[in-house]
Amino acid sequence: MKLRIATMSFIALLSLAPRAMGNEDISAHKTEILAEMDEKIAKLQENRTCVSAATTKEALKECRSKMKAWRESERKEHLEQRRGKLDQKIQKLEKQKAELGK
Repeated sequence: MKLRIATMSFIALLSLAPRAMGNEDISAHKTEILAEMDEKIAKLQENRTCVSAATTKEALKECRSKMKAWRESERKEHLEQRRGKLDQKIQKLEKQKAELGK
């Protein structure tokens, strides 16, 4: 279910990207998004292979823990990117505020 939601989110992002960028060349942005999607698909396939090869309950737990660790690192990376963007916006707003105060 989560994979389906993520896929739908990517499709929505791809459909909105051209409008947000106007007439700019979006091929580089599309390439970046597709590379990220391919990385996630490869990781899911790796986990699927792990689960398929598992013969014990412990092996299944190991597969799950590896996938969970990867997802947590992905979330952490995403949050750090968001934090960076928010910091940039705050600096921009403070600069505008300072310019208006002069």
